[in-house]
Amino acid sequence: MPSLTVIMPAFQAAATIERAIASVVAQTFTDWELIVVDDASTDETAAMAERCAARDPRIRVIRLERNQGAAAAMNRGWQSTRAPFVAIHDADDESLPGRLTAQLAFMQCHPEVHVLGGGAQFVDEAGRTLAWVRHPMEHAELATRRWRQCPFVHSTVVMRREFLTATGGYPAGMRLAEDYDLWMRGFAAGRFRYHNLGEILVAYRTRPVQRWKMIRASAGARIKAGRREHRPMTGWAAAAWILFNGGLEQSRIFVLRDALKNFFGPKPSAPLRAGPPLDPRPLHVVLVTSSLGGGGAERVLATMANHWAGLGWEVTVLTLRADEATTAYPLHERVRVGRLNLIRERNPVLDAGHLGRLLALRRALRAAAPDLVISFLDKLNVAVLLAVVGTGIRVIATEHLVPWRQPMGAVWETLRRLVYRRAARIVSPTAGIRDYLVRSVPGRHTILGYPAQLLPGASFPVTDRAPLIFAAGRLAPEKGFDVLIAAFARVHAQHPAWRLEIAGEGPLRSALAAQISASGLGGSVELRGHLPTVRERMRDAAIFVLSSRSEAYPMVVCEAMAAGAAVVATDCPTGPREMIAAGVDGLLVPPDDAPALAEALLGLVTNTALREKLAAAAHVGARRFGSETVMPQWDRLVRQVMAESR
Repeated sequence: MPSLTVIMPAFQAAATIERAIASVVAQTFTDWELIVVDDASTDETAAMAERCAARDPRIRVIRLERNQGAAAAMNRGWQSTRAPFVAIHDADDESLPGRLTAQLAFMQCHPEVHVLGGGAQFVDEAGRTLAWVRHPMEHAELATRRWRQCPFVHSTVVMRREFLTATGGYPAGMRLAEDYDLWMRGFAAGRFRYHNLGEILVAYRTRPVQRWKMIRASAGARIKAGRREHRPMTGWAAAAWILFNGGLEQSRIFVLRDALKNFFGPKPSAPLRAGPPLDPRPLHVVLVTSSLGGGGAERVLATMANHWAGLGWEVTVLTLRADEATTAYPLHERVRVGRLNLIRERNPVLDAGHLGRLLALRRALRAAAPDLVISFLDKLNVAVLLAVVGTGIRVIATEHLVPWRQPMGAVWETLRRLVYRRAARIVSPTAGIRDYLVRSVPGRHTILGYPAQLLPGASFPVTDRAPLIFAAGRLAPEKGFDVLIAAFARVHAQHPAWRLEIAGEGPLRSALAAQISASGLGGSVELRGHLPTVRERMRDAAIFVLSSRSEAYPMVVCEAMAAGAAVVATDCPTGPREMIAAGVDGLLVPPDDAPALAEALLGLVTNTALREKLAAAAHVGARRFGSETVMPQWDRLVRQVMAESR
């Protein structure tokens, strides 16, 4: 079974279908099948599609006996496949070669997104460019605009199969605007999330007559959606708005353009291209952090800096801490590091020196003259955004903590609400964090994971590994190691050959050591302290446990999955639940629940087949967290921000 099925409804498309199919065949992503559904065409459409199918076994053709419309054709197509992802491709459009690669990578990293679209180059029948169209990227903005604007260019979408199954697919009785009806039903259901990539994915062919029919059909679809959501006046108002603006567009764009074109004569058609806004030149990026010591955010920064330096970009890292001069993670030789020595580990909120520090940071950023600044962690995000006021420097602010569990205090929270709206993007690694910030902090929010450095070469089967349960993290209350030790005591009582190792240091070391001693586990549980070879040790362990009470985006879970360990994690409000498919590539248990954690561990200890199944699936699935998958998405985000600034 292929990873993705492309559905291409076709009717009287003999003039364009071969080029449309060729653009699918040319995709850099190759694990697809293409289903062409011929809607009883009377020209050579079906014959042309079958000739293409004869040359490529991934293509198959379904012929409908009578013309039923695009909605029925697309329903027949997706119902004929079991692939987890379904892409739509009109028979007169053309996709850029990297379209499916970009979309599948995003969908795999963002399981909360059900429908993903992108930008389009609108062209006329001769291939001349009419416009470059990019819809809003984020679900919240798409939902706000849904009555005035269709959230997607239809030929750019990739959908999860469960979305189509749950909504019933396209409305078979509609001949036009069937996609808008589907998206509105998804909005009404309230449990599906939409997103658009900022880059151009397809050349979308439009015709004046077809477009006026579409405008009228869209107005009708809005009236229907208003009735469905018990908001009839909203539906009628949206329909009136569409008809009025559509009429103006018809007269201004098509009638005037066609008159001028006929007067001056035809022009040669333009080739499909990705569009002028995404400039490929190397950039100068400044990454701002408090320090380069050990920590998750610092490791992410080092991975990003090394990636962009490897692409030939100019990369500068500015650190603010005066009491932290070490660099825990290696940096590319092209990365420049500037230590500003402005802050210490603890700094009073009301400090007369803050203004001077902001001015020093402002001078450093202006002197660097970057194309873009990326700041790391909440308070530093606020400081950087304050420092660049009036400079024109663009900033991407990144969140790495759980804001409702780690509030910054009244002063900092107020400043965050005031300045975050100045950020070009506010990046959260999970939907839970993003949704919380959307409700409390105005700004341009987006979800994007952080890159993990994954060790290759996990050994299988897992039965060859030592009877070892491994955990890693700071020895602090939020990591829940006291719960893990209590759960392991139950495991050890039934299976004394199994051992538990916990890597990390922190303020609870003495308390945890006392708990181990009191439980009689001194010979079976070891606190390993700071362990430079954590990822290597994961490859020795049969089971990895994340016992946290709270997590944002635990990179250690990605690393354990890649190492081929069977993973058990607590189902925190954000983080693990968005990384692990429960029962498929790991297990989720309630936080702070030692009996539930013990039961999950016992299930893996006693069931070798389950342990091996979860570990094998985790090892494969972890690729979506690796820098090879995630960093191209960051590349696209950076390019999109740069395009918006011009």
